Amino acid sequence: SLSYDASCRVCKVFESLCCSSSTVEQIRQSLVKLLTFPLSVLPVEAIHIQQHSAAIISTMCRTAGFTSQQVWYLHDVQAITHMVRHLHELTLIPETESAGMWVLGVRCIVDVLAASVAVSSVLMGDFEAAGGSTLFVHLLKSSSPERYMRTINIVTRLLFDPQKTFEESVPFPAIGSILSTILTS
Repeated sequence: SLSYDASCRVCKVFESLCCSSSTVEQIRQSLVKLLTFPLSVLPVEAIHIQQHSAAIISTMCRTAGFTSQQVWYLHDVQAITHMVRHLHELTLIPETESAGMWVLGVRCIVDVLAASVAVSSVLMGDFEAAGGSTLFVHLLKSSSPERYMRTINIVTRLLFDPQKTFEESVPFPAIGSILSTILTS
């Protein structure tokens, strides 16, 4: 479709631009909008727009990452709080779960948290303060089996700090708590 092709082209350009931390720095003022857009309530028919915009975040987090100043900026502007709120609003529309929109939203949040952990755990604190752990538990409990498995695979990325060995403690007890709650309910 025309919408799919246009969305794909525009997002591919953004993906290539966001591979550089200097570009991420230049778009700092728009960063919150970029991070929250894939979590916005869109019609289910527009899932391709969510997928393409989520790919920008994944690419940015995987390639450019965040500098210390960018992490603290995201903390100051409450980016994670906005992301959690937007994902919560998305969960209020039942058909968005079956379309897989929740999974994409969780992936965006986890991508940002995982990319920032090497710099600071401040965004994880923001996630916990915003009720992100409770929201993730709700999402997991409310997801179909197929999307449950995809979501749990995404969430477990937060159990491991890439700077530590697997024997070292879980860097974020809240993530362990999410899994514990799910496994015991």
